[in-house]
Amino acid sequence: GGGGGGGGGMPGMPPGGMPPGMEKIFNDPEIMAAMNNPKIMKAMMEMQTGGPAAMAKYASDPDIMSLMMKIQSKMGKGGMGGMGGMPGMG
Repeated sequence: GGGGGGGGGMPGMPPGGMPPGMEKIFNDPEIMAAMNNPKIMKAMMEMQTGGPAAMAKYASDPDIMSLMMKIQSKMGKGGMGGMGGMPGMG
């Protein structure tokens, strides 16, 4: 037996300490593929800690913004706050 690689969760996030809706994100293969991209992980970390300034920094990056929109739709509630009406989206 011995099931392999358990280490659930993301780095810096306690297992089982996820906000509601996060399990939908982790079940989405497209989102998980993006999370394996170091550029996107760096941006996610910066946006978690850097607030609006960090979001503005990445607002022109289509990879990151499309991922953010996808995550927001999974979370189903405004998600990261105030990103809806950005110019150049859609």
